[in-house]
Amino acid sequence: MTPTAADIRPPDAKQVERSDRWAMRLWVLTAATVPFSVKVYAPGMDLEVVFPAEPLLAVMFFVTLLRLARPPRRLVTKALQDPVVVLVLAYLCISTGTTVVSSMPMVSLKALVVRAVYITTLFIGPVFVFRNGSRIARKVLGAYAFAFLPIALFALSAQSQQGFMRFGAADSAFPFYNDHTHFAAALTFALFFHCGLLWRVVHVRDPIGNIVLRSLLVSGLALALYFSFCRAAWVAVIIAMALHQTLRSWSRLRVGAAFLALFILSLFVLRVPIAQAVQGNRSVADGAAVGTGEVIRSMSNVTNDVSNVERLHRWKAAYAMFLERPWSGFGPATYQFHYTAFLADRDTSIAPIPALRGHLNGSSMAHARNGLILRESPRVLQYSSGSAHSEYLMELTGSGLGGMVILALLACSVLYKRFNAGRRIRDPGSRQMRSVAFLGLTAYFIHSLFNNFLDDPKVAVPFWSSLAMLTFGVEAGRTEEDDSGPLSAAQ
Repeated sequence: MTPTAADIRPPDAKQVERSDRWAMRLWVLTAATVPFSVKVYAPGMDLEVVFPAEPLLAVMFFVTLLRLARPPRRLVTKALQDPVVVLVLAYLCISTGTTVVSSMPMVSLKALVVRAVYITTLFIGPVFVFRNGSRIARKVLGAYAFAFLPIALFALSAQSQQGFMRFGAADSAFPFYNDHTHFAAALTFALFFHCGLLWRVVHVRDPIGNIVLRSLLVSGLALALYFSFCRAAWVAVIIAMALHQTLRSWSRLRVGAAFLALFILSLFVLRVPIAQAVQGNRSVADGAAVGTGEVIRSMSNVTNDVSNVERLHRWKAAYAMFLERPWSGFGPATYQFHYTAFLADRDTSIAPIPALRGHLNGSSMAHARNGLILRESPRVLQYSSGSAHSEYLMELTGSGLGGMVILALLACSVLYKRFNAGRRIRDPGSRQMRSVAFLGLTAYFIHSLFNNFLDDPKVAVPFWSSLAMLTFGVEAGRTEEDDSGPLSAAQ
């Protein structure tokens, strides 16, 4: 029987739009629940889950797979021409390959599945699942940023009870965020998003009440970042804003390059007195009554600051692991199980791992109720030695040199996107949202020199959503060359 025209015509547009609306609600709902999600451990099943974020992300993943069964060929062709998309796919491919040869295949397989879920649902999904997919990433990041506001208020309230001192920052956002570095890494994405909204209401001359409200929100988040006492986040935000201003034009880029060259030359000329000053620095960031000045000065203390010395030990162990398996690595997420074997005898931590386990097992941060525990699985503390405290070194030890190079190239591609594509966008709103994405991503790539959180949904959601915003365009942003679709602004 020959099919009629009615049989072969595309689905009704209204049905497609209705389906898009339901899927969009799922994406936005999930993003809004992520800041409030908590790690729950069920001892009876020996199961740990970030609830409700991880179950919702799993649903999103299967919805994405179903709707990716027949992606538009034009979108696929254009997407594969984008360097960021190619790098993300290469990132997944090398993770898959190193999982096959991993020293602990099941551990690496779990990490690979988590990574694939985040990338598929938050980076690839919005573009290929929705007809207006270029806007979904912005909605996801916006839902996350607004849902983060009560968490910031919660952390400030907890800090106020400790007199806003450094020692009170560590678990001020618990149980929603594990520690102050985790909290600060997520906070930077929310801060820059609300800065973008403030810029917009000022630019369009909204009523003064709206401007004041946005200003208060930005001020509150900035205050929360300040009192997080996260040194890496402070430095990352400052450098990200400086890079953003530098990359706005060729003339600024030349001036910025000149200042950078002068700075490097000054470091070389003054290397001896700088080394002497660093060796004589005894400021620590973990004292009972430490203030901002002491925290800032402690950044260069590599002698007796617990956090700095511990990081140096972990970085040395990561380098030793790299020398052992430079090309394939030990497999994604396996560093925590190999760290102590590569720790040099002279590099024993100031706080030995058994002592840390005893402290954490007895910590008030583990709240039990109805047979459930609000924290990670105690088995993690029993067998894990923690991370490398660097996203790049985690890739180096997990996926070898290739994994770290791809991650570094991904960071460089963000700079390329900001400078190359950003100059051609005429719509102020799209240009502003690209700036929001650039600032958040750049801050995280700098922060990730000292911490790693991309395996956690609370940072993965804003990270991959921001990367989708920067790559695929926002609100049909138009360029000088092409205004034909959501991917055009990215070319």
